[in-house]
Amino acid sequence: MAFGWGEAAAFSPDGKHIVAGLLDHTVRVWDAAGKEVMILRGHEDGVNSVVFSPDGKRIATASDDRTGRIWDAADGRVVAILRGYKSFVRRIAYSLDGKRLITAGAQAAAVWDAADGRMLALTERHKKTIWDAAFSPDGKRIVTACSDGIARVWAM
Repeated sequence: MAFGWGEAAAFSPDGKHIVAGLLDHTVRVWDAAGKEVMILRGHEDGVNSVVFSPDGKRIATASDDRTGRIWDAADGRVVAILRGYKSFVRRIAYSLDGKRLITAGAQAAAVWDAADGRMLALTERHKKTIWDAAFSPDGKRIVTACSDGIARVWAM
């Protein structure tokens, strides 16, 4: 298995698959033995972040093309495209219950409904790039980490 210039990689919850986002605009899925089983195409720029849903049925991706995407992990079809960023999307993460996603990018973080890709909330208080974001274990807060050295906690 060769990741080339991949920006991000993650294991499926059951440990049987690996997903990686690549700078060639693709998302590739391998089995744990290293055999490529799927290539997901649709992003128009490099893929920065990838993650399996907690149940392993979906893959979420974030890209420099200003979108996030939700893919069906079984057949590779696009379930939803997360639009609303003016610039790149750096990170994507699921809530522990798998019902929501958070994306982080230029100066904004957004929370999305993981079933239909609908934007639920948008934060735009950072002055520089948000490099990471995550849900609290109880799903009631999010944290964003910015390149200006400031981390913010937001109530949901």
